[in-house]
Amino acid sequence: MRNVSQKLYDENYFLKVCEGYTSDGSLGSRQKKLLSYAKNPSTIIDIGCGRGEVSKFFSNNNCQVFSIDYSYAACRIFEQNVGDKYPFLRHDVSLGLPWLKDEYFEVAILADVLEHLYDEQLSVLCPEVLRLVKKSGLILIDTPILRNGNSTLHVNVKEDTKEILKYFPNTKVENISWFHNPMHCNIILRK
Repeated sequence: MRNVSQKLYDENYFLKVCEGYTSDGSLGSRQKKLLSYAKNPSTIIDIGCGRGEVSKFFSNNNCQVFSIDYSYAACRIFEQNVGDKYPFLRHDVSLGLPWLKDEYFEVAILADVLEHLYDEQLSVLCPEVLRLVKKSGLILIDTPILRNGNSTLHVNVKEDTKEILKYFPNTKVENISWFHNPMHCNIILRK
């Protein structure tokens, strides 16, 4: 299975290239909008957690958060920003998450993740997300939607939200919000 090189996701990426970084670890406007749909959840899985702002935000609000990222640099930055008191795993999610309990999480967050995965990886990850989220739970997605938008870092930018929704069958679209600099959308799905 193809994978984007981990070397691309270094500290420079997380601290300078990746949008949303703030030196104080606060949430960016897209993150705030995306997370506003999760009303007092007790369990969250944050897939592609990066620097850890989202994990820290929910953990500080009495939520059990399980955080996963593929990048070694993300692991180091996560630990610096969040500490070691929150569950974190460095893992390639395209290998699946078979050890996690079915329908355990109220919310799954995929913020700036899907565009970094090839279709064959999405074909593994998305059914896992559906398996892990409780009935009536939420799947919160933030991703760019661009025509010809792939780059070294974004290997699989979709041209339409329908291309993303096909990976999440039997879910209900609660909301789609657009952001124009850069062109991103928040997709809120209910299982």
